[in-house]
Amino acid sequence: MAIISIDPRDPTPIYAQLERALRAAIATAKVAPGDQLPTVRQLSVDLQVNANTVARVYASLERAGVIETKRGVGSFISAAPAQAHPPREHERRLRAFTTRLLAEAADHGFTADDVIAALRTHRKGGAEMPAGLTLSMKSRKYDPVDGPSVNGVALAVLLVCLGAGAAGTIGSGSPVPLVVMAIVGVVLMQSPRVASQWERAVILRLGRFVGLRGPGLFWIVPFIDTVSSRIDQRTITTSFAAEQTLTSDTVPVNVDAVLFWMVHDVQKAALEVQDYYQAVSWAAQTALRDIIGRTTLTDLLRGRERIEGELQQLIDARSNPWGVTVSSVEMRDVVIPGALQDAMSREAQAAREKQARIILGEAELAIAHSFQEAAKAYHENPTALHLRAMNMLYEGLKEKGALMLVPSSAVESMGMGGLMGAAALRQQTLAGGDADGQKKE
Repeated sequence: MAIISIDPRDPTPIYAQLERALRAAIATAKVAPGDQLPTVRQLSVDLQVNANTVARVYASLERAGVIETKRGVGSFISAAPAQAHPPREHERRLRAFTTRLLAEAADHGFTADDVIAALRTHRKGGAEMPAGLTLSMKSRKYDPVDGPSVNGVALAVLLVCLGAGAAGTIGSGSPVPLVVMAIVGVVLMQSPRVASQWERAVILRLGRFVGLRGPGLFWIVPFIDTVSSRIDQRTITTSFAAEQTLTSDTVPVNVDAVLFWMVHDVQKAALEVQDYYQAVSWAAQTALRDIIGRTTLTDLLRGRERIEGELQQLIDARSNPWGVTVSSVEMRDVVIPGALQDAMSREAQAAREKQARIILGEAELAIAHSFQEAAKAYHENPTALHLRAMNMLYEGLKEKGALMLVPSSAVESMGMGGLMGAAALRQQTLAGGDADGQKKE
């Protein structure tokens, strides 16, 4: 399909690139409603991608209502393509993406204004993002290129040389000493360098590694030595994510995590890997996808501490040869499909109802055992049964207007007829006394 293309150099997953290209083709009317799409096999051969990836994209678009699949015929663009996500879901995903983008920018030393300005420039000019704001790679904070060499000590050296040249010019009356000392001062200005407390400078002499310098003031040989990079040895935070990654039980999830790491061997970080910051970021992302791929959804939701420990060990093993050690990994959020959330909610509700019924049955069983024990006690002591029956009648008849139903067998076996008659007569007497009192009043 000529209107769809993917860039193998793009770090974005092939699945995301293909889905984005199809949605863009539909949005820009490059394909009209009712047009037939290539088959999964044909598109995979044309783009040289895995057929399972194409099938997964088609299935996602069909669930969203963007395309329709007719068995035995093929896949077609829907007559009225639905939105990929409901408005609320779209807003939620957009907010999550914006949050990750700003967090990534902050990790690389950029502000929100820098990001907005770069996006505006990109939108107006239609060109690539400025080289200084490639958030996935280098940044001002971790740029390996050495910073400006002018510092207080270099200025002092220049002033001393200019002073000596001026004194020589005054003494000889010729400007040659001033010119010569000015040139010497400019050359010597390249020698003193200053590294911050948390930085280590990597020194190359004619292209060969000669050592590390810093923190504080250090000197190099002008035009012979170069500071190839400055390595930050503070703890660095890197946010990374795995989107639409399948678990071992084939459930697509989005996972956001944060990596805390630091450079413990500056020489390895400078010499063993081209860009240690980018390498750690990619190692973390691929490790997260590996862990999710061999973990079930239940373990992913309940065993976060174990997964974080495994993820830390895996990233640490991959990054140790680069002089990097991982302090900890923390999973910030795990997002599952909305339909699966509803199903899990119903499952949890059913489990609670089941537990409630079990508890109620256990309570009924305990009550039955108590009645059984009471029946044994009353069987061995009839007097106690009579007293209990009398107490029950008293409690039931002491209120005015109370009605008590007593089985005839109880009246015959316990001789309760006289007791019930006396109780009824007493209640009638009390009722008559109250009536006489009201008439007198």
